[in-house]
Amino acid sequence: MLGFFQVLSAAVFFCAQNLIVRVLFTEQTLLGLWPTGGFVDPTLRDSLLLLWMRMLVVVPLMASLAPQLYPPLWRDVARLRCRRAVLIQSLLSGFLMFLYLLLLYIAVGLIPTGVALTLFFTYPVFTALMAGYWFGERLTRGRWAIMALILFGSALTLPQSSAGSEAPGLGSALAILSGVAYAGYGVLAQKTVAELHPAPFTWLS
Repeated sequence: MLGFFQVLSAAVFFCAQNLIVRVLFTEQTLLGLWPTGGFVDPTLRDSLLLLWMRMLVVVPLMASLAPQLYPPLWRDVARLRCRRAVLIQSLLSGFLMFLYLLLLYIAVGLIPTGVALTLFFTYPVFTALMAGYWFGERLTRGRWAIMALILFGSALTLPQSSAGSEAPGLGSALAILSGVAYAGYGVLAQKTVAELHPAPFTWLS
């Protein structure tokens, strides 16, 4: 039950993060009372700026909290000098995390947040395909049917030019590519945490 609430809380915070990003990119009227937002443009440059600001908070915070949650953190990190494959996998996971966030931030700035997140959440399809290729997990008919339903539902949410989007085609493509990058991150993370504790893996990412 605790795990369920942790996952649910993570989903809530993830969605709240992207709503904030939308406000930063596009002026919105909060609760129908006052306008705010539109502080930066939905461009590669400003998305990198937001990620850099995020890094300034998250990296020092993780460096201070992670050793308290997992005391052997620094010992495990030091041992990675002799475990190059695990180190490379951890760093590659960090790059994929950066890539999916960058693409999703730009997409959220170009198309409505709900649409961008719906397209992003096609990632289970790509996760299943990658896991089937790398781990040999068998794709049953039921899984294929679920994957088809996910893609069909996402296709119904694709924005049109009249939906108030600045670049609906580009925003939709970036949101889907963000899901692909996240699927790669998830599959690689699953492989890495089988050999490395989640705390040092998360800090490295």
